[in-house]
Amino acid sequence: ALGTAAPAEDGTVASGYQPSGTGISDGSTAGSAIQTIRNSKSGTYYLTNDIVVNSLTDCTFSGTLDGNGKTVYIRYDSEVTGEPGVNTELGIGALFGNLNGATIKNVKIVVETFRYVEGSAGTRNVGIIAGDAWGGAKIENVYVELQYSPTSDGRSYFLDSGEHSGSAWSGTKEVELNFGAVLGKSGSSDAAATDVTLKNVTVDNQTSGNYGFSAWIRHGDYCNYKVSMGPFVGWVTGKLSMQNCTLRGGESAKTKIKKGGSGGRTTNQAGAESGRIDEQNSLTPRLTRGRLGMAM
Repeated sequence: ALGTAAPAEDGTVASGYQPSGTGISDGSTAGSAIQTIRNSKSGTYYLTNDIVVNSLTDCTFSGTLDGNGKTVYIRYDSEVTGEPGVNTELGIGALFGNLNGATIKNVKIVVETFRYVEGSAGTRNVGIIAGDAWGGAKIENVYVELQYSPTSDGRSYFLDSGEHSGSAWSGTKEVELNFGAVLGKSGSSDAAATDVTLKNVTVDNQTSGNYGFSAWIRHGDYCNYKVSMGPFVGWVTGKLSMQNCTLRGGESAKTKIKKGGSGGRTTNQAGAESGRIDEQNSLTPRLTRGRLGMAM
């Protein structure tokens, strides 16, 4: 309406804003604030200073995190060692693994370093804020800035399928990877608990290098890969409402998936074509049994 200020979408808050809940900061130990919130699994928290996140998690959070206009710096670069016999679905994220009715708001997230390498069979939903969300989860007034650039050894991929080769992987197994700069997946198998809202959310892709916001699908001698990537959500299975969401970065904002690698291939043991290789280069993520409501 005329004379009404535009809603914040950069993670800032108005002067005089008073958050509620328990104030928290890293203090002298980087990564301690987010670990405290993860361990609580619920509750209402607000940041009193900028914090650092230097680990990933599969925890489920059902409380509220109010960034209070502060910045969260993501600094994670590590390989995950998987097991051929494990065939499960996990939500894995930089802030939280899963959001069950949780609210994340009023925060800027700067991704300085992020690289997830998978080595297990099964499904991995990987996101910067959370791997999966359901149950009325809300993400509001959040700005995600992707700064990740190639490292000294040339690695510049956010998501790496890992190496699935050798006798331990004999027999066809499936690896499904869903990745988004906000959520890896939205929705659950419970139709009554799938509503998720993204409101006033911006993804600003400032990555450099040949692949930028990207995935590398490596050795697939014994696996069939299914990969979905999106700048907001990799895979939507329930009802997702996106209101006033913005993607910045032009051509560089597009997701990119590179198949193969040194001696690898993205086929299964029988030589069939790999499964879903799905790049989402717009605001609209891939839908499976889902509904998407958008208000720009």
